[in-house]
Amino acid sequence: MFYNVDSEGFLINPTSIDNVSEHWKSVIDEVITLSCSVHGDNLHSLYLRGSVPEGTAHDYSDLDIICVLSERKETNLTDDHKQLIDDMISKKVDYSLIALDDFTEETEFLLKVQSLYIFGKDLILDMRKFSISDVPEINLKEIDDAFYEMCSYALSNSNRTDGDNKDICRWLSRRVLMSAYNIVISREGVYTRDLTSCYLGYSKYYHSDIVKEFFDYYNNPITDLELLSDKWVEVEELLSEYEN
Repeated sequence: MFYNVDSEGFLINPTSIDNVSEHWKSVIDEVITLSCSVHGDNLHSLYLRGSVPEGTAHDYSDLDIICVLSERKETNLTDDHKQLIDDMISKKVDYSLIALDDFTEETEFLLKVQSLYIFGKDLILDMRKFSISDVPEINLKEIDDAFYEMCSYALSNSNRTDGDNKDICRWLSRRVLMSAYNIVISREGVYTRDLTSCYLGYSKYYHSDIVKEFFDYYNNPITDLELLSDKWVEVEELLSEYEN
């Protein structure tokens, strides 16, 4: 799926509540209830991004929630909260926290272009519009840190399954393919988050066996995190050559 642009060349947000299935709507209601309970008056707003509000969800899609807090402060979780959070994780909810003071241009891009407002005070209405030239660079260091944090947790958790390791593989593969497409986006002149389109767009200009491997990994994820780490080192070195 390529994002449409308006008459002025600005990217049009494709998300809609009409794209969200009844199954996910019930989970969203649970997320809102839990967020209100955990964060109280510090909860500013909630947003949904990714394939679910875009209407392109598949069997292994998750619910990608962005929770905006009024201020950055420590949250005290009760045992009930911890149990409910575990339940949300089991229902494939990916929950990100950010405080208003920590907003960056990338945060605004994610909300304005890719996200659906679902609760609280809608920040999207007052945000500036974005064009193709405004698409943020993908930070490989942030991917690296997050990947190894997930691997460390997985290796230390005896309850992790092959399915969990496959989720890590898909998570990393998505970011590799998006990073590869960002290298050629100015030449392609269109914005997309569809991974097949990302790979094909990149492949018009560069031939890379390791990028192809990550395209295959997304569709057929591996469970060997050590092998995945070795592959990440290889592809990170390739992608870093194009960083500004």
